[in-house]
Amino acid sequence: MPSGLTVVDRRSPAESESEILSYNVANEQYGITRLGDAQVIPNRVAYLAAQLQQKAGQRLTGRSVTIEHFTVHLNKQAAYRKFAAGAAVGGAVGSAIQSSLDPSRPFIDTELELVVEARRVSSRQRVNLGSGPEQEQVAAAIKVSLDAAVDDVIRQLGVLRN
Repeated sequence: MPSGLTVVDRRSPAESESEILSYNVANEQYGITRLGDAQVIPNRVAYLAAQLQQKAGQRLTGRSVTIEHFTVHLNKQAAYRKFAAGAAVGGAVGSAIQSSLDPSRPFIDTELELVVEARRVSSRQRVNLGSGPEQEQVAAAIKVSLDAAVDDVIRQLGVLRN
């Protein structure tokens, strides 16, 4: 942890564990996986602390930052529903259903809620996966979303360097 900044992790235990949120195609959480601490690289808590220290510098020295909520989800809902509809119906009808569904790419959805000196700030960042090997794209999108979330909360705190 960076010196001069105290980071307290008060996330619920479930937030640090991976979980497929639903296997039911009709459920609104179908196709969404919460990525646990072991699947998020870099380590989200250590990365958050380091980025806060680097970007806010002395302005956060001696302060306490409490992480209340910090999740990273991989959302493949559109792709999974498109596949499920085609598989369920099949043939020309299945193809028509597939072509009418949302063709959006999978994305990383990061939610962060912090308390800094009794001030609550939060950020939600969504970053589409690019093309190429999925593992590399997930890692790249996670890093971009973490950076954006940190920048957002620092802006809210009014301590972002110009």
